[in-house]
Amino acid sequence: MRDDESLGQLYRAAITTVPDSGAVDPARARATTRKHQTQRHGAAAGLLAAALLAGLLVVAPPWLGSSRYLTAAPQPDPTVAAEPAMNIDPSAVPPGALITLHFPTGLRRGLYFSLESRQATDWRLDYYLVTTTDGNPARRPWYRADDPDMVFFDVGISGPGGEKVLIPDVATPGDYQLCIAGSKQTACSALTIT
Repeated sequence: MRDDESLGQLYRAAITTVPDSGAVDPARARATTRKHQTQRHGAAAGLLAAALLAGLLVVAPPWLGSSRYLTAAPQPDPTVAAEPAMNIDPSAVPPGALITLHFPTGLRRGLYFSLESRQATDWRLDYYLVTTTDGNPARRPWYRADDPDMVFFDVGISGPGGEKVLIPDVATPGDYQLCIAGSKQTACSALTIT
């Protein structure tokens, strides 16, 4: 049996010589050399990648295996309360009361807010409350959700707020949420109508 080096020489001679003449074909020899170099470089790159991966597994930080860091979405820390995007002052009012809305994060919003009542498993849109760019209630301060005369004006405001909205005097007591209407970044806050 021959050693690996002599078998390699026989192989190279077989693929670089012109058949039936024994002469070396330079073009075949160059192509063969490039092919073997590419194969060697590919194998070397594969070995390097495997070595790097093995090294990472050996020196991986302890938190890498923790499921807390491998979840699809970050989980909120239950000990830290998130700052709400909208605060209502006061948060418990009778029907017909005027409330003030504050936005600690300066959230961009429109002039319309939805007032939704709690149902058994979800929220039901009952009213739209309207403010103005100067922060006061609009001339018509609220609409029923199914009112065909309701029109949204595309006006955007931002900043800390201070807008005032009027709770409908016909709203029934209960738990509600007041949300920015028609916003991609819907922000809602709890409101109790007494």
